[in-house]
Amino acid sequence: MIFRSPSASLLWRIGFLDMYSLVRRRLTRSQVAILLYHQVSPEDNPLVTSNVTPEDFEKEVAFLHKVADIMPLDVLAEKLRRGQPIPARTVCITFDDGFKDNYKYAYPILRKYSTPATIFLTTGYIESSDTFWDTKVRFAILNTNIERFTIDGLGHYYMQSTSDRFQVINSIVANLCDLPNIEKDILLRKLLEELQVEIPIGFGDDISLTWREILEMSNNGVSFGAHTVTHPILTNVSLEEAKNEITISKKVIEENLRIPCTLFAYPSGRFSKEIVRIVREAGFTCAVTTIPRWIINNAELFLLGRLSAGPNYCSLKYNLSGLAQDLAPVLNFLGRK
Repeated sequence: MIFRSPSASLLWRIGFLDMYSLVRRRLTRSQVAILLYHQVSPEDNPLVTSNVTPEDFEKEVAFLHKVADIMPLDVLAEKLRRGQPIPARTVCITFDDGFKDNYKYAYPILRKYSTPATIFLTTGYIESSDTFWDTKVRFAILNTNIERFTIDGLGHYYMQSTSDRFQVINSIVANLCDLPNIEKDILLRKLLEELQVEIPIGFGDDISLTWREILEMSNNGVSFGAHTVTHPILTNVSLEEAKNEITISKKVIEENLRIPCTLFAYPSGRFSKEIVRIVREAGFTCAVTTIPRWIINNAELFLLGRLSAGPNYCSLKYNLSGLAQDLAPVLNFLGRK
C-alpha cells in the first residue's frame, strides 16, 4: 500500500502518520528498522526500477535525522550479537545491488548529512559491460519496434502503448524471476531474438559502481556487504553454486577494499535453512532479508528484516510509522474474504 491518492496524502499532510508513529513507539517501546533502497535517480531514466528521486531521498535523510538515530548496520549487528540495548528509534539505511546512481545521487546526500549507509554489492557486474538480466528485459521491451510477440515459456504479449510495454516488462520479469539461471538465459536470448533487439556493447558500463567509486565511499562513511556475484535466487541453484556465489563475492570485496566483509543480503530476499548455514559458515556476522519487520533485541542475526523505503517521501513515512505492518494482517484477512 503506497500513499498516492489525495485522501491518503491528506493523512500524511495533517500529521496522522507522525502521530501514529509516536503512539506506536510509546506502546511498543521500540521501533528499530533497517530500511531497504535500491536506486536513487531522476524520474526520466526508463531503465531504473525501485527508484526514489534525489529530491525525495534528501527529504527522507533530513527527516530521519530529525526523528531517528541513524546507525551503521554493522554496529547494529554487533549490539544484537552482544545483547546490548539499542536506542528505540534506531534506523539503518541499506541499498541492494550496487547501482552507479548510489554514487552519483545518493552518496553526495549521505555525505552532506554525515549519514552512514550500507551498500550490498553484486560483484560480478562491477566494472563489467554485463549487467542484471531484468535491466536487459526492460531495455529490450522499451527499444523494440515489435508490438506483438509469442515466446514458448513466456506467453503472448501485445504492446500498443508505453503503458502496455511497462506491463509486459513486469509480467516477463515475474515469469523469469524464479527460473534457474540457465533457463532464464535461454528465454532471455529468445526474447532478444524475437524482439530483434541487440544489447549494445558496453551496455552495463554505466549501470554498476566501479571499485574507485566504492573505495571512495568506503573511506567516507559507507560500508559494503556482499550480495552474491550474479544475483541468482539462491534457493533456485545448487548448494555448491550458492556457496560459490556467496563466498566469492565476499572474497572479491575483501581483496579490493582490504577490510573484512561481514554483511550479506539474500538476493530478492530468498533463503533456506541450508543457505543461511552457508552464509554463517562463510564468516559473515549477519544477513538481511526483505521480510518487512522491525528489529527486536533477540532478532536472528542471519534473518534480519527490512522495511522498504518505497518510491517517495510519503511512502517512507508510511512504512516507518508502523501503519503498513499493522494493517497488513487486516488487509490479508479481507483479501481472503
